[in-house]
Amino acid sequence: MRRSVTNGLAGIIGSTVGSRALACARIAVASAALLKAVLVAPVVLHVEDEPLRLPLVPLPEIPFISLFIVWVAAGALLLLGFAVPLTGTLVGLSAWYTLLSDERVYSNHLLLLSLLAILSAASGGGRLLSRDHRVPGTAVFLMMVQISTVYVFAGLSKINSSFLAGEILAGQAGTPDALVPVPFSSFPDTVVVTLSIGAVVFEVALGIVLWIPRVRICAIAAGILLHLTFMLFLAERWEFLGFALLCFSTYPLFASWRSAPRSAAPFSEEPPVPPGGSGAVRSAG
Repeated sequence: MRRSVTNGLAGIIGSTVGSRALACARIAVASAALLKAVLVAPVVLHVEDEPLRLPLVPLPEIPFISLFIVWVAAGALLLLGFAVPLTGTLVGLSAWYTLLSDERVYSNHLLLLSLLAILSAASGGGRLLSRDHRVPGTAVFLMMVQISTVYVFAGLSKINSSFLAGEILAGQAGTPDALVPVPFSSFPDTVVVTLSIGAVVFEVALGIVLWIPRVRICAIAAGILLHLTFMLFLAERWEFLGFALLCFSTYPLFASWRSAPRSAAPFSEEPPVPPGGSGAVRSAG
């Protein structure tokens, strides 16, 4: 058991990912960062004069206009691939500061952005236009785990009487403000309940099957369909577009990431095989 855990950790530490796939992930995270900055700015400016600070950590007083400029500038540079460790960290810290500055600004999507931006900074960001090559994938693995966890937790959190009874979908999907204003409340109750139960199963399964190579292409297609459904049938389409970009950022990573072979993994406990293989050892005796 201990050897299995050690080999698993060694495979993650020595893992690699394609530089172009990593660059696609960086561009998606940066695009989500720019969109989120625009979406959160009016909310922060509205509550800035009377903040309700989360009692977690003391924060320095930073005018949001200054923070917004840093956020957008860093996001734009991250999009272009300039100084990725610095610009990704600045985006992540800007999102973290905003999260902690006022409890009315809290958003799960903003929290996800802050985590993925920091991990993008740690990953190096890749290169889209240069020759594709393998780069270290440890931070990438953490990005993949994060999105997988988001999907599974999103599904599990819906296991409650209100959602499974179809009340949430009937009240929130297809409202007049949605791109497709077809109210789910007009559907038969059995249809809405079936869709609600299916949503739970769908999201939990998606977080798992993204790790299975044989069905990964189907999982990616299903994920795109899921996020497209959010944007079409829910009123907060711009919020869900940002969420989709964050989740989509890991799709090429799932396809490209490779754990280190046991023989190449650091900390491997397997003894090296001498030239000629194990048969040579026996013949030498």
